[in-house]
Amino acid sequence: MKSVRSKLIFFCTLLLALAGVGIERLQSGAPVAMAKSMESVVAAPVNAPDVAAIPTAFSYQGFLRLADGSLATGSYDITLKIYTTVTGGAALYTESFANTVVNNGNFSVIVGDTTPIAAGVFDNANLYIGVTVAPDPEMLPRQRLYPVPWAMQAGQAALADAATTLVKDATVDGIIINKGATNEGALKVTSSGPGWGSGIRFQNTAANRTYGIYVAQDGIWHFADDTAGADRFFVGPLGEMHTRQNFIADGPIHSNSNVTADGFISAAGNVVAQGKVVASQGFSGNCTSQYTGGNTIICNNDVAETFATDQQTEPGDLVVFTPEDRDMTAVRLSTEPYEPMIVGVVSTNPGLVFDQGQTYLAGDNANLITDEKTVVAMVGRVPTKFSLENGSINIG
Repeated sequence: MKSVRSKLIFFCTLLLALAGVGIERLQSGAPVAMAKSMESVVAAPVNAPDVAAIPTAFSYQGFLRLADGSLATGSYDITLKIYTTVTGGAALYTESFANTVVNNGNFSVIVGDTTPIAAGVFDNANLYIGVTVAPDPEMLPRQRLYPVPWAMQAGQAALADAATTLVKDATVDGIIINKGATNEGALKVTSSGPGWGSGIRFQNTAANRTYGIYVAQDGIWHFADDTAGADRFFVGPLGEMHTRQNFIADGPIHSNSNVTADGFISAAGNVVAQGKVVASQGFSGNCTSQYTGGNTIICNNDVAETFATDQQTEPGDLVVFTPEDRDMTAVRLSTEPYEPMIVGVVSTNPGLVFDQGQTYLAGDNANLITDEKTVVAMVGRVPTKFSLENGSINIG
């Protein structure tokens, strides 16, 4: 093996960018050795989505002279190491090239091709390359590796105003979007595919449950139970809302359009409609029982109408017309037997009430009987007050 301790000139080329550095050193018992290097290295990136991975391997070219100044020719064992310090320290990477062919002083190797260089090696700010040609020790000082740009897109950036992809299939601690006072969308998710193409999933690992929202190809906005594989709620293109199960509200529900249910609508309070209430299969429900005079009377519902009055009335009172010209037909309590102007009986439990243009599906007449108004049953079963002081009650 020929010694190259006397003179060594080497050149390193990495990624198309070159930076030249010249050094001189004096070894004990040997003439002056000249070493010149050309090397560059790309700063360590994290691969950006849709951008080709930056290779860590690089081409290294060198130029060898013997001690007498003649050009080296033959086979040499060359070792290259990467450090974070100009002298001393442990090597981050080592690769040996046995029987490297040198022709008229020139040689070329690919560093990192056989033994890959970990991307984390290039996370360090300063890197130095050490060269050893056997049997000599490593030459000092080591040569600095300089970073160069590699692509127009960065794997990581403090600011990415025009980024098209943020993170692909990655887990992050949180994303905060602050649009300030601008009237624009802060987050936009697009897709032309079916199902979850433009969806966002929300998962609670403790509950082992995943829900999500997405817009399907039919333009319907779906709120889905991804764990059960079923829609729970969705909004149509015209704003109509649908729920697969019960719709429960602790407060009021307001709609400027229709409210449609294929099942029940249950309300602990009032159901108010500015338009029509339509039941394709009719109205049904349970009437309440009433306890009167020791007897239980079940389902005494009637159809009633309101009248004006000057007297306080009670359910079951007989009332007669008041022969006066008023804006609203008036009644008074019946005081004599066989009065010809009898109207009927004050409603006890009205199921349907007509009140001067208003229609009530009722069941309670408490708010319809006042000092100025009463509600009289027109048809139905109506409990009526009576007295036996003048004898038994007969037909007619």
